[in-house]
Amino acid sequence: VVAGVRTSSGSRFVSQVMVLTATLLMAQGCLAQYRMLRRAGQRGAVSLPMHAMLYGKDFSGLMFGLELGASAWSIILMHASNLVMRLPILYGYLKLPK
Repeated sequence: VVAGVRTSSGSRFVSQVMVLTATLLMAQGCLAQYRMLRRAGQRGAVSLPMHAMLYGKDFSGLMFGLELGASAWSIILMHASNLVMRLPILYGYLKLPK
């Protein structure tokens, strides 16, 4: 309850579906970036600073979701999956030649 306004179960469902959809889209984007990095075979295919910043964003988002508790399961899922999906990109970047 924020400012005396209660949300309905329908609006909560819609917001959870939106977060799950965003999670799937971000997972697809991470997979595409990983594929591009592997195909190019060199570091210039993706930006390490960008992925490092996004990793930090997802880490802080995960901590926020954990602080909110079990009711924020969709936020926790979104940020945890993004952290897992970015690991191969960061690892691949560091293993490839310049």
